[in-house]
Amino acid sequence: MLEVVGVHLPYEPILLVKEILGGSFMLPTGRSQDGVPAMEALLSQLDQLKNPAVVMGDFNMSDQQQSYTMMERRFQDAHRSRGWELGFTYAPLGNFKLAVLRIDYIFVSPEIAIMDTDLGEYSGSDHRPISPTLSWRSNE
Repeated sequence: MLEVVGVHLPYEPILLVKEILGGSFMLPTGRSQDGVPAMEALLSQLDQLKNPAVVMGDFNMSDQQQSYTMMERRFQDAHRSRGWELGFTYAPLGNFKLAVLRIDYIFVSPEIAIMDTDLGEYSGSDHRPISPTLSWRSNE
């Protein structure tokens, strides 16, 4: 059996950048403590799962933050393991659809093998979708 968990973590604190190309947008600051309380709460809930899991969603964190390291200690980052490109998923500049941040992730339990990941095109969101190809690890 497989558990699938959808995530949308808060983005606190963040840096608000104003008047860039006529608009404003928010960026993760990269400070080591950003998102740690929310990640601790999420990991506490994930510890209750009885089965391998796929945990995916908008984590509002960069891979340079402590909250990412906390997650990666327990789960594999699908795109980092098998993806191509830098994996940018978020376009904070609205209509420009230029992804410059990676804040969306798919993490999987160690029992799951990551075969491939692909980043999709925008379709009604300011986030690009991530499509993984996953398999059960063989018992070798």
